[in-house]
Amino acid sequence: DARCRRPTAPLDDDDLSQCAAAKKSGGVCVVGSATRVDGGSIDATISQQPVGRGKPDTLGGTVAITDLPMSLLTRVLSSTGAAPRAGGTLSAVLHLGGATTLPSATGSVTLLRGWIEDAIIGNTGLTLAATDDPQWIAISGRALDGRAELRARVQTVFPFTVDLNVRGHRLELDPVLDLQALVGSPEPLRAWTTGSVSLHAELGRPSVEPIVWVELDELVATYEHRDADGRPQPLRVAALPNATDQP
Repeated sequence: DARCRRPTAPLDDDDLSQCAAAKKSGGVCVVGSATRVDGGSIDATISQQPVGRGKPDTLGGTVAITDLPMSLLTRVLSSTGAAPRAGGTLSAVLHLGGATTLPSATGSVTLLRGWIEDAIIGNTGLTLAATDDPQWIAISGRALDGRAELRARVQTVFPFTVDLNVRGHRLELDPVLDLQALVGSPEPLRAWTTGSVSLHAELGRPSVEPIVWVELDELVATYEHRDADGRPQPLRVAALPNATDQP
């Protein structure tokens, strides 16, 4: 263990005892670490301990990812299809539990100095927690200085259902979407919105179409028009009755 685990690798209180118990009972304990030359590292201590009497093996241990560049993830995603430009560094500490047939995880995921396309996300923190139902993991967190809130439930067994809700307060759309090209506007177009996006999907059943619905409380667009003399004459349109103030 000492040769494979870095001294700075994060561990839960019982990771070492679970690892030792797994080896004594004929189970498995995997310990490893790796560091990327271009940034980012991973440390893992994972145990699988037999219970016997036809019961599934128990899981334990910790997986930690430190300062992984988001650019690496976008390169991986772009190989399977279109992926947005993104940056920042991703870190996570996940404590494993449950059984091989019903795994679970708790911990945290942190994105530092994040950005997507031309939008600055900043620092984002997500928390993973257990639920009353062992089949599900709860994920919650905030981003954009608290203006965006994420809540999700993820199923760890088939059909791997995901229920996700993202609530945003006066989020600017034009840094992420090319609104001018989208609507065919001859002049720049800016917009912001307040509302939520919800997703229900079954990742284990590709034939089942995901369900997405959007609820908007505010939607405001500003058309950067100029008059015949070239002077700015912006036109502001509020598509929903609550959209009365500037963001």
